[in-house]
Amino acid sequence: MKLLKLIPAAAIALTAFTTFEAKAVPAPWTSKTSCNAHRGSHHKVQNTDTPASWGAYNTNPNQNKWTIKNVSYNCATNWYQYVCGTKSDKPTCTS
Repeated sequence: MKLLKLIPAAAIALTAFTTFEAKAVPAPWTSKTSCNAHRGSHHKVQNTDTPASWGAYNTNPNQNKWTIKNVSYNCATNWYQYVCGTKSDKPTCTS
């Protein structure tokens, strides 16, 4: 019986240690999705401090840079899809 109680506790502990990953985007931003295209990894990010603020960030091995920052969810999604190659028309939104 004690072994059955130990298994869920071990699973929780293992999950806690395996969720750590390298921070790819600057604080206080959180990567919500990513793709590898055009010389780097691209991330659609959300500002942790201001949840309505979104952006697209490129973690190029040579230079990390913003594609677009502090925009709406739809605008960030359009830019993310464009830089990832799933949308062919360059977005015109800037806010």
